[in-house]
Amino acid sequence: TLLVERGDLGSGTSCSSTKLIHGGVRYLRQGHLALVKEALHERTWFLNAAPDLVHRLSLILPCKGRLEKAYYRMGLGLYDRFAGLDPKDRTRSVSPAEISTLAPGLPPTWKSGGLVYMDGQFDDARMLMRLAFCITSSGGSLSTYTDLTGFGRVRDGLRTVTLRDRITGETSELRANVVINATGPFTDELRRLEVPGAQPQVAVSRGIHLVLDPSLLGGETAVILPHTEDGRVLFAIPWRGKILYGTTDTSMPGPEQDPIAGADEVAHLLQHSEQIFGRSVSAEMIHGLFAGLRPLAAAPGRQATASISRDARVEVSTQGLVSIYGGKWTTCRSMAERAVDQALAVGKLPFRPARTHELKLAGPLPEVPDRADRLTRDQVAWFVQEERARTLDDVLTRRTGLSLLDAKAAVAIAPVCARWMADFLDWSDHETQRQVTAYQERMRRQWEPLNR
Repeated sequence: TLLVERGDLGSGTSCSSTKLIHGGVRYLRQGHLALVKEALHERTWFLNAAPDLVHRLSLILPCKGRLEKAYYRMGLGLYDRFAGLDPKDRTRSVSPAEISTLAPGLPPTWKSGGLVYMDGQFDDARMLMRLAFCITSSGGSLSTYTDLTGFGRVRDGLRTVTLRDRITGETSELRANVVINATGPFTDELRRLEVPGAQPQVAVSRGIHLVLDPSLLGGETAVILPHTEDGRVLFAIPWRGKILYGTTDTSMPGPEQDPIAGADEVAHLLQHSEQIFGRSVSAEMIHGLFAGLRPLAAAPGRQATASISRDARVEVSTQGLVSIYGGKWTTCRSMAERAVDQALAVGKLPFRPARTHELKLAGPLPEVPDRADRLTRDQVAWFVQEERARTLDDVLTRRTGLSLLDAKAAVAIAPVCARWMADFLDWSDHETQRQVTAYQERMRRQWEPLNR
């Protein structure tokens, strides 16, 4: 088994999430009950399979009145039943005074108090590294910074694929029993590479997050605003000593390799910040900003992306390409099971019942600094030598998250980090400076919406 990744692991979508392993309260209101039940089942699996990376998270749902509180209490009661929670973990009512204790930064305007319910939180980048470790320790291989540039004919049950190393430029050909297309927002791109003119099946949506000063909440309990005028849910979540605040849902004409937040999306979050935090968010309170793309299983342009189900679909082309798209982080295990079962059938390989539901995601957990000035040469050595980091952005954005936690500090440490990486990757002085310049330019573009 070979996993081919166009860029770094997680550089497309997987490291730009809200960092939640959850059933999705919003999907209850939309009537997607089967999806919620599946996601809550998978949440339990994640909590048991990787307890060092996934933990329980309490969320406050503040309410404006008794009727609203009763409405959400009924929905969250169903949520808890789907999850099979113990009584101690089920949704409970809280008074305004209790909200002030759990999140001192919140405004004293929620006169009916609210509800506290449980979901899961994780580090998406670390989870991705753990899954990569599980692949290689089970006999699989990884090839990052590699493009799949072409499909050959199917002969004797095998098909040829052409690969190109994006760093060296070298090309190679491999023969495979079956190819699974799990490229998220770029699913249609690979489908058209195999069958030119293939009709698009994936709608692309952009979501952004702000990383804010922790004083805005003042506690370790998250807050959910369950409904905005555009149908989105907003979260304010304690995360690595900061507050992760988002998200938006903006329909896109197609995928982007490095999505940038729109100024209108930033304005949308800032507009609603007073509703959650009771005060406006100043520029000094914003430590980070990032954008990501959602691959939604629906033809583009047919409906508002916020209303599209997060269900996953598996499709097999006439040439035998197995494509899986849609879904979300929480359901990745069950999605993979469906895709692999289909691939075994297409490749006429021996069928084996999936056992991933029994899998424990054990593996190394390196020390990851929460501040740029605590990044060490030894940590960078690990990211390069053990976790395939190949660019400055790989280390500062995905291995450590420093670009998200404190963008200015990450930019300041970039030249030092690049010199360390140069020692491990044998970069020339020219390449070292190119890496620093490319990273600084990327961060400038990421922050541009805040400067308008």
